[in-house]
Amino acid sequence: MSKRDFISKASNPQINPAVTELCNNVDDNCDGRVDEGCPKTLKQDSIELLENAKDGELCSRWKNIGGGCHDKELDKVINYIKKSLEQSYWDSEVEVNSKKVFDYEMLAVTHCLRGPFKNLDPACEEAAGNLVEADRVIANTTLETAKSLIVQNPKNQKCFDQETKKAELFYDEATNKISRKYQSLAILNYRLSWEHSQKATEYATTNRRTCGGWS
Repeated sequence: MSKRDFISKASNPQINPAVTELCNNVDDNCDGRVDEGCPKTLKQDSIELLENAKDGELCSRWKNIGGGCHDKELDKVINYIKKSLEQSYWDSEVEVNSKKVFDYEMLAVTHCLRGPFKNLDPACEEAAGNLVEADRVIANTTLETAKSLIVQNPKNQKCFDQETKKAELFYDEATNKISRKYQSLAILNYRLSWEHSQKATEYATTNRRTCGGWS
């Protein structure tokens, strides 16, 4: 055990190299990184990757326009990702309250992979992969939370079941899009899954009958 690992474990037994990293602003596994694999961290990793690509080794391999390395276009992609990190859209490290988080990421991925950078693979591909994974975590968290709920009004049960089923279908379809390298469509399907999970949560948590009354 390294000195850092020993100190971490001694100061807090819940923080040590054997535990799984959580999305909680704590270095749970004591590896020197906080929240690796979590949505906000993945987005920040993408921003850093694209910033470095402006004048780094990756950039030198790319096709230049006007003697430049598309820095202006890269800034557009980075700005889309930054907009998706707008604090008002986030309820926690893994929970969001606005579809704009997904929409800005779709713009970033589409611009990076299908726009002026369509041949500039390593950085855009890795950044897109990070964003897709971020949305997978968000969609999965929202879906699992919805599925764990007990419907307060039994008359809303049917609509709750319909919405969770749709959420699962869109979540699975996102996986299919990833396998076919349709990253922007994967994000779209994660957004749709998230939306249906949100609707399921509304049906579950209200005491009023909101299902509509059809059989």
